Amino acid sequence: MESHRTPDLKPLTPVLSRTQSNSELVKGKDFPYSRPSTPLLHHTPQLGFIGLGTMGYYMARNLANSSDHPLMVYNRSTSKAEKMAKDMPNKVLVAHSIAELVEKCDVVFSSLANDDVVKAIYAEIVKNLEAFPPLRTKIFVEASTNYPTTTGELDEMISKASPMAHFVACPVFGAPAAADKRQLLIVLAGELKIKKEVAYLVVPALGSRIVDMGGNVEKAAKLKIIGNSMILGQIELLAEAMTLADKSEVGAANLYDVIKGKYLAARITTLIDFCSYQMERQPSCPLLRRFFSSQPFLGYGAKILNDQFDGSTGFALEGGLKDASYARKLAIASNSPVPTVDTAHQNLIAARAMHARLAAKSAAPFEVLDWSALAAGIRVQAGLPAFDSSLHGGVRLEEDH
Repeated sequence: MESHRTPDLKPLTPVLSRTQSNSELVKGKDFPYSRPSTPLLHHTPQLGFIGLGTMGYYMARNLANSSDHPLMVYNRSTSKAEKMAKDMPNKVLVAHSIAELVEKCDVVFSSLANDDVVKAIYAEIVKNLEAFPPLRTKIFVEASTNYPTTTGELDEMISKASPMAHFVACPVFGAPAAADKRQLLIVLAGELKIKKEVAYLVVPALGSRIVDMGGNVEKAAKLKIIGNSMILGQIELLAEAMTLADKSEVGAANLYDVIKGKYLAARITTLIDFCSYQMERQPSCPLLRRFFSSQPFLGYGAKILNDQFDGSTGFALEGGLKDASYARKLAIASNSPVPTVDTAHQNLIAARAMHARLAAKSAAPFEVLDWSALAAGIRVQAGLPAFDSSLHGGVRLEEDH
């Protein structure tokens, strides 16, 4: 029978593609870990991935392309996993159960829809660990957006299941397009020697920057929720301002031109550009660089301007509601008001209600709404059509005589 002493963890070989070198790994404050000093295992780790949603698909694909072994994947909808295996021959293997994946993999990543799904998946993982105690180190890397107490529960579940099993919280910042291009901002929390192993697996496979949140895994979840609330606040501000521009006969398109800086004098920069400049001067602040760059304003501004509310190609409204709810719950627990998030939450609900009414009549413009569709809630309050800005009326600009 296996001894239940605390194991001496041996580091896993970092996963790099044949076209990558160690020099590509970002060092310094953006990559806060030295290489593990203990001897390497005699094998490269077998990686597994659970959850092939919009984000999970790109993350799994990039891990597969960076790994020396075929990535083993599991998805509730088997067709998605089988399609990935077909599209990436010799790079992806399909696991037909969670038990199979856990048994065969050294490091298991997961990216799942919500806390209930995460808890159900981890219950199956624990069941397998208890039934078949591992003889070597297994690491479970959770990349979903979970409420902090849920993340803490997962850590406790894994640590109790086996002394050879370890948990790392690994929420990521970035849209699907960033995941596609390996440009995610990665947050890690957990035991230091375990985080080191994970860090050299995810960089540069998933991104180039890591924010270390120490040993308390709940801190990583809190940071993710707060960060998402900042993006939500930017969308709320854009939606309010662009609706006001239409109502006041200035025109949302003209406001968007200002956001892009089209009408600004050469020596004047927008607040957005100023923030971007300031953040580039602060290389120790990757999180601020990401959130206060112009990209969220430009990207979501274009979506609102052009009514591009298709959630199948972006971040679904349901995910935005979940994030807003988590932020409000965290705010209550912390005695810290978040009025912007409160307002955005109301507008998300209003947009969902209007979409459901149209869907019941087979008249919904999109099957799934993007979270930027919260603009519909503001538009209706202003007496404007929810999803068609072309009906907002003309722009009135008086000419000088």
